[in-house]
Amino acid sequence: MTFEVYKNQILDYLKREKELTERDIQEHQNLSDEEKVEQGYLIKGCLVSTKVDNCYELIATVNNTKLRAGDKVLIKPENEKTIIKAT
Repeated sequence: MTFEVYKNQILDYLKREKELTERDIQEHQNLSDEEKVEQGYLIKGCLVSTKVDNCYELIATVNNTKLRAGDKVLIKPENEKTIIKAT
């Protein structure tokens, strides 16, 4: 396999992953908060326990999500319009 073929396979894979992720987001954006929690798209009531540089550690009593260390998340205070992008 040549480098060019390998590169194109990786780019195709990344494009498919991006399309699937975007479709997943669109399909779930109209769910209620409770439905998002049940399906693992939202952690409600979590707290930021520590912050080092641009890395936040979150604590939650219930976490049904598939988030793992290193994932990017949006932190949105309840009843506020501010959104904090965190990694």
